Amino acid sequence: MQVDGKLQFRLPGEPLFPELGSDAILYPTLTWQLSSDRAARLDAELSYVTGGMRWEAAYNLVAPEKGDVLDQRQMQEAFEIRIRNRKKESVRVRVAERLYRWLNWEIVEKSDDFVKTDAQSVEFVVGVEPIRRGS
Repeated sequence: MQVDGKLQFRLPGEPLFPELGSDAILYPTLTWQLSSDRAARLDAELSYVTGGMRWEAAYNLVAPEKGDVLDQRQMQEAFEIRIRNRKKESVRVRVAERLYRWLNWEIVEKSDDFVKTDAQSVEFVVGVEPIRRGS
């Protein structure tokens, strides 16, 4: 956050929120909203500072134009995880993915081999070459 021309990593003051009910569950959310005065296509890389790393996604279903029935017997998801290595030597990185939404799942396309660690988890161990500087 930028305040008075200075980068700030904490909110000014102390935010106070109303008390939550006993059945409330908090889901922290990061939302990026971009706007423009005209349509454009561009490649962008968004970055933020975090004290830790965790992945969760929210999905919206859009009903068909006619009718109000969705076929919920099958769903396909696609993920892309990009890893950059800023070290001078190659590294091996462990990427663990929790498949929270499904017990009956199948990975139909992959870039690297993985190990199924339990009913809802997979783990990829991938080699990552250093970024070539100056090219």
